[in-house]
Amino acid sequence: MIRSKPLVVLDVDGVVADLVGTLKGRLQLPEDHPVTEWDLSKSFDKYDYSYIRGMMKQQHFWETLKAYPEGVAMVHRIRKRADILWCSSPFVPCSGWVAGRLNWLRSILAIRKYKEPFIATRDKQFVRGRVLIDDKPENVTNWALTGRPAILLDQEWNQDYASPNGLVVRGSWDEVDEILTSAFLHASI
Repeated sequence: MIRSKPLVVLDVDGVVADLVGTLKGRLQLPEDHPVTEWDLSKSFDKYDYSYIRGMMKQQHFWETLKAYPEGVAMVHRIRKRADILWCSSPFVPCSGWVAGRLNWLRSILAIRKYKEPFIATRDKQFVRGRVLIDDKPENVTNWALTGRPAILLDQEWNQDYASPNGLVVRGSWDEVDEILTSAFLHASI
C-alpha cells in the first residue's frame, strides 16, 4: 500500500486504552490511587499485583479495557492528516493477547474500516514511521535515538522523564495536534 500521508505510530495502553483506570476499577481502588511508575508492580501492593497478573492473562481483559475519550478523539484528529500504524508491546503470559488487542482496536477504533495495520512488539524503534506517540519513556527514548521524533503522552507514571536528545516532546492528548503540526509533520499536510 502506497501512503500519501505521514505515518504516525501509536501505542495503545496508556495512550488510547486506559489500562491503569481499568485496573483501578476492577480492584475497587479510588481514581486518585497513585500510579507513579510505568512498572505496575511498583504501584500496586503484591496481593493486588498478583491478582492483576491473573486478570491480564485472560484475553477478555484486553477486549474490555476502558478507552480514554480524549485518546479516541485524538485518533480521529490524527486520521485526518496522517496514516496510523498501531504498535503495542504484548503481554506475553496471555496466550490470547493478540486476539484480545485486535478485537479491542476493531471495536473501539474501527481499524478495519481505516485499514490500519497492527504490530505487536516491544522493540518499536525498529518499526517504520515518521513519529511515535507512546507513554513509556523507554520506548520514546529508543525511538528518538534512531533520529526520529517522538511524543511522550503525559501520564502520571512518566513525570520524571527527560528527553535524551531533544527529539522527544511531552504532550497531552489535546496538545498532540499542535506538536505534530509544528514539530513533526510540518504545516504542509
